[in-house]
Formats: sequence, structure tokens, C-alpha cells
Amino acid sequence: MTTDQLLELATRRHRTGDLVEARRLYREILANVPTHAMALFRGGLSQLFQLGLCELAAATDEAFIGAAVALSRDIPRLAELRQQLRPRLAQSPLMDAPRFARQIEAFYRGIWSAYCGTNSISAGAIMH
Repeated sequence: MTTDQLLELATRRHRTGDLVEARRLYREILANVPTHAMALFRGGLSQLFQLGLCELAAATDEAFIGAAVALSRDIPRLAELRQQLRPRLAQSPLMDAPRFARQIEAFYRGIWSAYCGTNSISAGAIMH
């Protein structure tokens, strides 16, 4: 799959709420193109969303700098973020290992089913 195809698939997954798969696809893109701006942006946006910190997202460089400067001047908000970040992360879907395992298993089953559908092999024949 090309980088553009991966990004299109990641975007579809992102829009349907399958953020674990979207994040995996963004990481795959970044493994091949570490500076891919859209994958970096959307991967970070996905993490902010899952941590309940969407207000920290910015669509442009200027907006990002503005938000960073404003946040740096809001000492009580920074203290609150520092205090809440670990618990937020621990309670977020990012750290939900059973959910991740279910989704990755479903992904592998889908790949296997697609493979079996294009070949004259069945899963039962391989297992026995």
C-alpha cells in the first residue's frame, strides 16, 4: 500500500471512531516517512481526543504557537494538566489493553479471512 492509500485508510478509520486502528496506520506511515505532516498531525489529534484534551489541538502552526504561548502563561492550568495527565492516560482508551487486543485480533481475522477468500485454503485446513 502506498503512503497516500495508508493515509486515506487511516482517515476513514479515524472518522468512524476506530482510533486504535487509525493510530496504528499513522504509525505505519511515520515508520516509512517520519516527517509526514498529516500523519503526525492526525496521530497527535487522535491522542489528544482520547485524553480529553481537544482544546489543545491547533490546525495551523500559528494557532499551535498561540495556544502554546497562552498555555505557558496559564500557570494554574499547567499545574492542573501536570497533576491530571497520568490519571487521564491510565483511564484512556490508549491504555485499554483488552480493547486493543480485541481490535488487533479482529484486524488479524480480517486479514486471514481476506487471504482465505483469495486462496483455496481454509482456516480449518491449516489448523488441523
